[in-house]
Amino acid sequence: MAEQGPQPAHPHLQTLVGAGAAGLIIVPTLTPTPESLAIIQRLPFIQVIRHLPNLSSDYFVYDDEAGMRTATEHLLALGHRRIAYVGTLAALSTGARRLAGFHRAHRDAGLEADPRLIATLPPSADGVGHALRDMLTRSRPTAVIAGGSRITVALLAAIDDAGIVVPDALSVIGFGDHAWSTWWRGGLTTLGLPIRELAAESGALLVERVTGVRSDDAPPIDTPRHVSHPLKLIVRRTTQQ
Repeated sequence: MAEQGPQPAHPHLQTLVGAGAAGLIIVPTLTPTPESLAIIQRLPFIQVIRHLPNLSSDYFVYDDEAGMRTATEHLLALGHRRIAYVGTLAALSTGARRLAGFHRAHRDAGLEADPRLIATLPPSADGVGHALRDMLTRSRPTAVIAGGSRITVALLAAIDDAGIVVPDALSVIGFGDHAWSTWWRGGLTTLGLPIRELAAESGALLVERVTGVRSDDAPPIDTPRHVSHPLKLIVRRTTQQ
């Protein structure tokens, strides 16, 4: 369970434990409280999407670095050299990996990303909108990549508010293939996320951890499983030369 806003997660965790939960699947916050950690570690648990290196457990995550590298390479191949990145906080494991992939694609092409075109921040509409306006005023990118699902929603809203013509004035790549992605500006180019795979595999492993029953081809039960699923670049109509 991720902790959101000013309210800590441990009361909710206590409720789950009190209801007889046999195990937990969590999306960890950057700084879980000691109370939350104490409750989590009383039960079998699996981290998904994000993971804390100092919290030993199985985890299932996206291959964020490779996915963001692929998205950036797509824009570089189209000829873009002023590519903006608006992503989640780099202190998060997800944010750090996505930003690393953005930089890696530039370095592989013999380029350096312009730091004025990089913003890592919480996914608030006001913050993302301000970051985009600042970039457009000072550095004028020709393309932008969103580094998170909620960042994507805020970024597209800011683009709509600014009246930016996509992709003529700005090519756009989102994060996550939402139901509306196929119609926003004729179809949003985006990174598709293997959400179903993560949910199915983490759920199956948690059952294995709780029951002690595993399939014949599974790794030894005392071996932590660290799985990274690839992201898929879905090219639609919001990117062009």
